[in-house]
Amino acid sequence: MATNKKSVLLYCDLIHTVEKLDNETAGELFKHYLRYINDQDPATDNVLVDVLFESIKQNLKRDLVKWEIRAERSKENGKLGGRPKNPKEPSGLIDNLDEPRKPVTVKDTVTVTDTVKVIVTKEVRESTFREQVAQHTTYEALMLDNFADYWTESNPKGKKLKFELQKTFDIARRLKKWSSNNFSTSKESTMELPTSYPKNSWE
Repeated sequence: MATNKKSVLLYCDLIHTVEKLDNETAGELFKHYLRYINDQDPATDNVLVDVLFESIKQNLKRDLVKWEIRAERSKENGKLGGRPKNPKEPSGLIDNLDEPRKPVTVKDTVTVTDTVKVIVTKEVRESTFREQVAQHTTYEALMLDNFADYWTESNPKGKKLKFELQKTFDIARRLKKWSSNNFSTSKESTMELPTSYPKNSWE
């Protein structure tokens, strides 16, 4: 940060990124943020923290440039001096009372576009899916584990999980169908594709 700059802007929409993280990773990201704005030049071995913080860092740099421009402008205005020593007292009258001045209309449109792409790793997506499945406590834990194991299998390229290749995926409905077809009797039984679900082409 610049000298004499004691505060930064923390944008509210950052919550959309943080909510997708577990508490440990979110805490590490926030500590990394605080160390950066306090000029501690932080480093991390956590790839996810490093990737997510990059967009935050770029926002901080843009805000710093704006702050420096305002600070320089204020400095130059200060050199011009403050209020004149002997200002003329206003008379309360204006010229051409018979012809009042027309109001001046100023139109100015400013458009700011900034797109930040957040990449969430496959591990985080799988963990989120398993947490959502585990919330359906009306089913046995073994069945929920088998269901999650089956639908979090990676495609051949290792970039997507099986449930992500479906056009639609409602966990509650899928669990109901899974249970009614008795695909939860053992770990081995979940390794075959249920006949009630169409196979997707792996990407």
